[in-house]
Parts: sequence; C-alpha cells; structure tokens
Amino acid sequence: MDRIRMSLRVCQIRLRKTFTTPRFYVALLWIAILFHVMTAGIRGFCEQTGVDVTFWMLPFMTRYNGDQIIIVLGALLLFCDAPFLEPNSGWQILRVGRKSWFWGNMLYIVVVSFFYTICLSMIPVLLVFPNVGWETGWGKGEYETFSVK
Repeated sequence: MDRIRMSLRVCQIRLRKTFTTPRFYVALLWIAILFHVMTAGIRGFCEQTGVDVTFWMLPFMTRYNGDQIIIVLGALLLFCDAPFLEPNSGWQILRVGRKSWFWGNMLYIVVVSFFYTICLSMIPVLLVFPNVGWETGWGKGEYETFSVK
C-alpha cells in the first residue's frame, strides 16, 4: 500500500509541474488553432442552413494525414521530456524507490494522455457550440428502409 501511495505522489508532482508549464498550454493552443481552421467551413454551413452538427466530430477531423501529424506533434510537445529526469529526480528516486518512481511516471503518462484526448474531443465542440445538436444518427435526411428479396 505504501508503494501505491508513493507512486500516486510521484504522479501528483509531475501533474502539478505539467499544468504550470507553458508547454502544456502551447500544445492545447496548437490544437485549438488547427481545429479553428478546420471548423470554419462547418460553422459557415451551420449558420447558413440552420442544420446542427453532432458532438462526435473528432473522427472527421482526423481523416487527413497532415491533421493527424499536427495532433501527434501536440502530444509530442507534452511528452518531449520523456525520461522525466529533473535535477532533483535522483533524490526522488532514492526516496520513493525505482519501482514507485517508474509506476508514478507511467500513471502520469496515462493521466495526461487521457486529458489530452478529452481536450481533443471537446475543443471542436466548443468551437461550433451554438450549432451543436443532440443527433444520434449520421445526419439529416429521410431514412428509408430497404427490403431484401
């Protein structure tokens, strides 16, 4: 139980350091600028036609390789100091142990990756927010049923 508590503490220290560095906010700004450019046509279409879009836009935003590369570069910016060795890391490893330090950093990677994914999903929705609807289908239109003979 003590090892789990130490791993959580290492993760907490890393998260506090990440959320206070400008690198994290630059990565989110990088993605917001990309999605702002990508949703400009969607916003214009929604305003002209009055048709709302669904919340699930991320798969359609990542259909081109260039857009996927920019999203991955945002994640790379978050984890560019991947060994996570700071000037005081030696003392931290001695204090909590190698395994607790390792698992704390793995938990940090999972938490930041999950938060980055949530931001990737929510930024396009926020950019087209007045025109977001609660649709569950693939779009507007008449649904016809076909019978197989």
